Amino acid sequence: MNMPIFTGKNVDQAVTNGLATLKLEKSQVEIKIINEGKSGFLFFGRQKAEVELIEKIVTKKSTSKKIVDEKKEENVVSKPLTAEEKAARSQLNEKAVHDVGYYLADITELMGIDTEINVQFERRQVTYDFNTSKQGLLIGKHGKSLNALQYLAQVNMNQKAVSRMNVILDVGGYRKRREETIERLAIKVAKDVIRTGETIQLDPMPANERKQIHFYLARNSRIKTTSIGTEPKRSVVVAPKKKTH
Repeated sequence: MNMPIFTGKNVDQAVTNGLATLKLEKSQVEIKIINEGKSGFLFFGRQKAEVELIEKIVTKKSTSKKIVDEKKEENVVSKPLTAEEKAARSQLNEKAVHDVGYYLADITELMGIDTEINVQFERRQVTYDFNTSKQGLLIGKHGKSLNALQYLAQVNMNQKAVSRMNVILDVGGYRKRREETIERLAIKVAKDVIRTGETIQLDPMPANERKQIHFYLARNSRIKTTSIGTEPKRSVVVAPKKKTH
């Protein structure tokens, strides 16, 4: 998956620009140098340095607790939130939605894309709809740029919101067209798996597209689907079901 590219006069400045945009520390990212840049001679042949910054996924070690009384554990019920607590959580979530919008505006500005962002917040799904004349640049080949940006936005949302919220980025109705493409892909892959009896692993997809694949193929009794890998390179595997005798 292609991640946004950050530039600068040299590698250090490009990294600094990227960290400032992503609001991360250097220890929190992996740095991929695409172009070290050139100073040129008398301003001729000058090239900016280009880097990709990939946020490291840190997993917390779980600590096991000894259960003294299993019956007591089963009967534990979380205390319901008060009206004031619900209101406070709602305000924090709304602030997170706005903050992620500003975060996306900063990144698209660095990408050289002039855009307006319309936000739709319904239940626990937030859709950021971009209105820009540079749709192709924002979407990227096969949606890779838009998916990479969506992944970054989801990570940012997870850090800011107090409730789990799904982030969707859209531009020019791309997601609707993509849904139709995903449905055709699911049908074709299912036919290929049934015909050949071989397992097929699809290219990495964002979570919303993987869910669509699982949904479209859930009722097919001759195949099964699973997701493997870690974000942002998690993908769907479609395999034939073993015949039971």
